[in-house]
Amino acid sequence: MEDHMSLINSVFGLQSRNTDDSDTMSDMYRKLLTIAWPAALEGLLLSLMNSFDTMMVGKLGPAAIASVGLCAQPRMILLLVAQSLCVGTTAVVARRKGEDRHDAAVSCLKQSLAIITLIGIIISLIGFFGAHGLVRLAGASAETEPNAAIYFRIISSAFILNCWTLCICAAMRGIGETKITMRVNMTANIVNVFLNYCLIQGHFGFPALGVRGAALATAAGTAVSFFMALRVVLKKEGYLSLNPFGGFAFDKGTVDSLIHVGSGTIAESVFLRVGFLINGRLIAGVNTSAYATNQIVMQVSGLSFTVGDGTASAATSLIGQSLGAGRRKRQSCMCR
Repeated sequence: MEDHMSLINSVFGLQSRNTDDSDTMSDMYRKLLTIAWPAALEGLLLSLMNSFDTMMVGKLGPAAIASVGLCAQPRMILLLVAQSLCVGTTAVVARRKGEDRHDAAVSCLKQSLAIITLIGIIISLIGFFGAHGLVRLAGASAETEPNAAIYFRIISSAFILNCWTLCICAAMRGIGETKITMRVNMTANIVNVFLNYCLIQGHFGFPALGVRGAALATAAGTAVSFFMALRVVLKKEGYLSLNPFGGFAFDKGTVDSLIHVGSGTIAESVFLRVGFLINGRLIAGVNTSAYATNQIVMQVSGLSFTVGDGTASAATSLIGQSLGAGRRKRQSCMCR
């Protein structure tokens, strides 16, 4: 084990930390892996589920695959602000945990949920009433626009639930509880796949609804994930336990921290999503079959990012907790 750690340290230029008040390097790697593997597995299985989703819709033909695929980038663009806020939530909650300020961590989650509620309502309304314009912006043709708009309008109705789930799961990652987020998201996607089977072509007595059925299955999976996440934070014994009848007040320092951390990711995400959107429009301009093929390839290529995303989640949690712990130790020394 020591030889293995020495090799890693030499490759990445890391120095051993063996002081009395610090974890050893092996402890740090162990913590990183403990948090990272559920997040990486969650991402991998989610990507596989999305691939299954595409394959099940694919039985309806290339136009159906393209109709569903065209909704991906508009959806991600609408969720950009919510996801950026969630990055800030992870970082700030992790730091409060490191500082051993339990009440401040809970307060951060409450404030994040309040802000993201407003965001969720706004983007739900934009998605529902602007569905046709958004899918046309993504490159929808006369062949794909009707189904794409139907799909987008239905999933937009669940954006508010999606935002709440993202926020709660972000806070859970901040305290290192990635196994919880893995269970929440995987259960939701299993529900999604099962209902896809029931509703797309009609099985077990359900009507065959085609693309509309795929959208309803996705919305149902989103609802399941929200209620599972809500159940976690309503448990009295949980670290981030919320009192649904308890009040709270916005704290300028917390809100500023959420905005400061989250805003740093917006520019990068905007350029990334706009690039994907332009690329999709160019391919959609060729023909429907070409776009459907691209959609399938994108689903498969997404599998390669899962390990990195899981490690990034773990690193954000541990760095935030370490910064908070360092501040707590400095305050303790000052009190002495």
